[in-house]
Amino acid sequence: MQLSRTMNGQMRALAMAIGGAIVTSVIAMFIPVGIFENITGSTGISELIPATGAPLGDTARALIAFGFGVLAFLLFAA
Repeated sequence: MQLSRTMNGQMRALAMAIGGAIVTSVIAMFIPVGIFENITGSTGISELIPATGAPLGDTARALIAFGFGVLAFLLFAA
């Protein structure tokens, strides 16, 4: 039994979804922290989850970028 090296439509769509998620995560890391702090403050998330209040650290930015990547993957894979 030999595996085919050609990429079928499902594999290509999965690869594109993963690539889009990676690009989205990288772009999210370049968004200034002040924008995230304003969003969490104005939506009231910082009152529900005190850890999301200003100032946001590198771990919070990484988690936000990961969240954007997961959302992008789910949107691209659908």
